[in-house]
Amino acid sequence: MWKTASNSWSPPPPLAPSLRRGVLVSQVAIAIVAAALIATGDAPVAAQDVPVELRPYDVTLSIDFARDAEFPAEFRDDTREDVRRLIVRTIGERWRFAVIAASADQQRDLVRLAISTVIESSFEQRNDAVSRDSPAEKRLFVAVEPHGPGYDVTAREWDGMTRTLGPTQTTTATTRAEITPCIVTVAMRAFRPLAVIETSDDGAATLALQAADIPTPDPNAGAVADGSIFVPFLRKFDSDGQLIETRSVPFTVLRVKPGDDGTTLAEVHSALRSPLGGRRGTVEAWGIAASASHPSTRLTIVRREDGVPLAGRIVEIRDEPLQLGRAESEPAETLLTDRSGSVRLPVTPERTVDWITIKSGDATLMRLPVVPGVEIEVSLPLGDDQRRLDTEGRLAILTGELIEIVAKRATLLASARNNARAGLHIEADDALVQAAKLPDAATFRRRLAAVETPAAKAAEDDGDRLAAARIRALGRKAASLVDRYLNADALRATQEEVEELKRTDPNRK
Repeated sequence: MWKTASNSWSPPPPLAPSLRRGVLVSQVAIAIVAAALIATGDAPVAAQDVPVELRPYDVTLSIDFARDAEFPAEFRDDTREDVRRLIVRTIGERWRFAVIAASADQQRDLVRLAISTVIESSFEQRNDAVSRDSPAEKRLFVAVEPHGPGYDVTAREWDGMTRTLGPTQTTTATTRAEITPCIVTVAMRAFRPLAVIETSDDGAATLALQAADIPTPDPNAGAVADGSIFVPFLRKFDSDGQLIETRSVPFTVLRVKPGDDGTTLAEVHSALRSPLGGRRGTVEAWGIAASASHPSTRLTIVRREDGVPLAGRIVEIRDEPLQLGRAESEPAETLLTDRSGSVRLPVTPERTVDWITIKSGDATLMRLPVVPGVEIEVSLPLGDDQRRLDTEGRLAILTGELIEIVAKRATLLASARNNARAGLHIEADDALVQAAKLPDAATFRRRLAAVETPAAKAAEDDGDRLAAARIRALGRKAASLVDRYLNADALRATQEEVEELKRTDPNRK
């Protein structure tokens, strides 16, 4: 769960409902002036209700030049100023930003930690301590270092609202003259736009992109392309408008699609029935952009109770979710988890969102959307389904016995009828006696209950209601076979038929 700390950048207040929609571009100048007043602390409270589309981002850009001997102080200062000017010419007023020199040891360490860390909590604590005096909504960290005949330029973003690090972005400058445009390129690539999410009754979503109505000198700068992915999160406020928490929405992604009236629409892909619905006035739904920065995602399925990898689980990949009332389409690919419980989901141009169906045998354990390449690894805890498999095996043995009993009883009843018709009444009665001694339906129901009931109760005690439901479904299916093929009517009808044949046999004395 993402959480918002109070000792760094201060998140914006909740949006007024009337300001969550698109507004006229003619208000841009007013919004920019209001935003500037907010930044200086001179704005009235009402000015803070700037529509999100007209709210610029607060951004700081920290640049660390490795090996200072390779980059003289004058070159570093000139490069930072060139970067500032190029961003102004490209982004304009959408970013209210400052370029920070990472010359101090603390800032330099922070840049290196941001670029290299895989544990966000360790960076979060360090960032809060170092950046206390320079809070920002977005922090971009850029490292420049010599590499062979050229220079590697690497950037990574820290988002203050979600308190998460984005993926690293890297490019290579072949000459020193290319370092400035490379810094701006990777910084913009690392930047993750934010949007307020509005959902309609049919589950589609409209995105109000932050700063989207502030014009940019470069019309393509900051544009959100069709097919872009946003990951939703919820912001909860108390009655006084103070932020309580920020948390992610699990198993849910949004894919941008073009709108007919110029609005930004999104398809909601989620394993949840209502991932963004039912929100009250104190909860806002936002989204942060996510992009595929890795060639594949390693999906690892583990046992929920203890994290043990689950091998041999079937993973089916489709390009669309299961539609109610329609047969499930054939999977584009079927994989099997290895001994570490993992499969690799490669990035493919045909599918932005993979719909994953995870199965254990014929049982479906979960369906969820995954965007390959956004995360290098995803761990998915599930019930290991072993209890259900054990129950299914024991019920299969009982079903096998049932089939054998049904076949044996059918043979004995047929023998009784044939013997009675042939006048062999003693043999007919003997066959009926043997058939009556076979286990009846009540006996099999007791044996089924002895398998099903404790297994289902154990699953419920472990909190695995899905496994319990599946075990009970297996029990009901087996019981229906007992009722269908082992009812007493067939034995009773044969007994009556044999008695009638005895009574009408002219040779019987």
